[in-house]
Amino acid sequence: QAVGTAFTVRLRDNDVEVTVAEGVVELFTQQDTSAPQLGEKTTSPQWRSLTALSVNESAVFDKGISHREKLDKSTLKQKLMWRDGFLAFSGESLADVVAEMSRYTDLEISIADPDLRDMPIAGSYEAGNIQGMFDSLERAFGIKAERDVDGRVVLSREA
Repeated sequence: QAVGTAFTVRLRDNDVEVTVAEGVVELFTQQDTSAPQLGEKTTSPQWRSLTALSVNESAVFDKGISHREKLDKSTLKQKLMWRDGFLAFSGESLADVVAEMSRYTDLEISIADPDLRDMPIAGSYEAGNIQGMFDSLERAFGIKAERDVDGRVVLSREA
């Protein structure tokens, strides 16, 4: 529920992330209700308020709040860059960066070296410009991107 607001909602694997740039957004979750028995009338879902977020706040939730934070202006700007076609990272793992960039391409990308998965990555990339990300990873982090026989891109350390 939002009134006079600017906010983003991101559906993730098992939860939702909401970031508020203006106004106040109240977060609700659906109450657990048992399934109706045979012959019983179905009822509309029941909602439970979790919290209200205000300007420069972000929260991750499902049935409850798993993470909530107050954002400084630069972090808020970074989280909202996708609206201008860019994705910004400031220390996220390579695995997280690849997962986020993969949302903008059909190209399958894998990380060959398990030690690379946790490597912290900082930078901004144009959403959908996968080759630009590969070029940057090679120049800044020594990570090469090569296509395998199946057409998948495999990221590994430069030899």
